[in-house]
Amino acid sequence: LYGQHGPEIVHVGVFDGVLVGRKVTGDPNVPGGEISFRVPLGALPMEVAGGIDDIVREEAGLGDGSTRIAVRGRCQIAQHGFEEAQWIGGVLVVFQPGEVFGVVFEMLNSMLVYRRVPVTADNGVST
Repeated sequence: LYGQHGPEIVHVGVFDGVLVGRKVTGDPNVPGGEISFRVPLGALPMEVAGGIDDIVREEAGLGDGSTRIAVRGRCQIAQHGFEEAQWIGGVLVVFQPGEVFGVVFEMLNSMLVYRRVPVTADNGVST
């Protein structure tokens, strides 16, 4: 759950050895149903340092040493209306396994923070 365009929901799952974040709800740039990020599960963890560490501190206020894992991946960006869609470098940063992680969009020098939203039988998503 994240969003500078308001709250958005991303379904995270594993497909053919790749962790994929697919938008359930979209925004004016990348619509629902499209992939937001992908990270190969076989990728080697990396140290969060330099520019990435600065982004984590500034964007999420979470650069306090609580980072558990950081892995390189790819992020999809686009202009309004899903025009000029492209894949850029990204880094998945796990803060609380299974609960909170961020994805750094390197070319944009920004990070989106995702928090787990439990699904319930009554309404689909609990609040």
